[in-house]
Amino acid sequence: GGQGPLTCVHHSPLNPHLLATAGEAGVAQVWDLRRVGAKPLREFRGHRKQVLGLEWCPREEGVLATAGGDSRVVIWSMDFDSWPARDGREPGQVFVHDAHEKQVWCVSW
Repeated sequence: GGQGPLTCVHHSPLNPHLLATAGEAGVAQVWDLRRVGAKPLREFRGHRKQVLGLEWCPREEGVLATAGGDSRVVIWSMDFDSWPARDGREPGQVFVHDAHEKQVWCVSW
């Protein structure tokens, strides 16, 4: 929902119930696999083009990195209370790296 066609999927290595998906609309979503048919737990909307890669942090639960067709890599936290929307950033947006000259196809910790 809201992502357009999916471009990437990653299962959390630290929480067996969390699945992250992203798509052509530039939106990443986190799903609770115990709640089939429910809305996503979180939506991350920090890319201006499609999300081409995503990966959960292997050491910190609830932290996700996305890479996009907008030449950006974004680090996200599911903890919106600690990372509220501010200074032009989306809720959960921890860090944005936008120095790439071309689209970023993948991201890895």
